[in-house]
Amino acid sequence: MNAEKEKELNKKLAEWRFGIDGVEYGRGNDKSLVIYRRVKWINADEEWEIEVLEDLTQSLDACFRWLVPNRINYDKEEYQIEITQVTFSYENDWCELRYRWSEFEFSDHEVVEAEADSPALAFCLALEKAI
Repeated sequence: MNAEKEKELNKKLAEWRFGIDGVEYGRGNDKSLVIYRRVKWINADEEWEIEVLEDLTQSLDACFRWLVPNRINYDKEEYQIEITQVTFSYENDWCELRYRWSEFEFSDHEVVEAEADSPALAFCLALEKAI
C-alpha cells in the first residue's frame, strides 16, 4: 500500500473512532497529512486543544490505544460494534479480527481477515472491512 492510501486509511479510521467533528487536519513540514485529535475545548481561547494522532497504520500501540475501545456507538446507540478478539501471525503479517455488532435488538459476531506489510497495517485493513 502506498503512503497516500495509508494516510487516507488513517483519516477514515480516525473519523470512525472520534467522529468527523473530533479530528482536524494539517500539513507537516514535508507536506504530508497530519491528523489531530480534539482533546478538550478551551473557553479562554475559544478553541480546541489538540494533539497529533499517531499513524495508526504504523503502530500497534496506537491501534490498541485508540481503535480497540470497549464499544463504539453510532446513531444514538442504536448501532454498536465491539472488538472481541484480535489474532496476529507475525510470519506473514496477517490479522484476524473478531467483533460483535448489534443494532436495536439484533446482534451477531463476524470475522474479517487482512494481510499487509506490517501487523499494524494488517489490523487497520481488517478493521476497515469491519466498519
